[in-house]
Amino acid sequence: MSIRVDHHGLTVADLDASVAFFTEVLGFTEERRAHLTGPFAADVVGVPGADIRTAVLALEGSLLELLAYAAPVAAAAVSDGPEVPGSMHLAFAVDDLPGIVAAAAPYGWAPPGRPATMSVGARAGTTFSYLRDGSGATVELIAAPH
Repeated sequence: MSIRVDHHGLTVADLDASVAFFTEVLGFTEERRAHLTGPFAADVVGVPGADIRTAVLALEGSLLELLAYAAPVAAAAVSDGPEVPGSMHLAFAVDDLPGIVAAAAPYGWAPPGRPATMSVGARAGTTFSYLRDGSGATVELIAAPH
């Protein structure tokens, strides 16, 4: 048996705004867009009536698929924080954490806490920060010591 990671997926509230954030702030390149609907979409995701707009973005050999559901409309987010089982985040190694945090603000992404530097262990001196958008999508920024 052979297994490899193909891509990472993230459901977002606004596809165009999310594509702008990932391309303009984090440097992804947009590869393609698609519209998934009908029996195929419903069968794959297990959501009757699924109507999904997608964008596939690339960064250094990794693919990120953003999915925005036009239908069915979610009543409310299931989780509201990273402490809720089932929540996920994407982590990126960055060289200018403060610059990315500042550049992300106009796109509606902000740290839910504040950047913190690890003081002990294998990653001592490394600074970490989460960024979250208004819908709860979460990315982690990791800056190695200089």
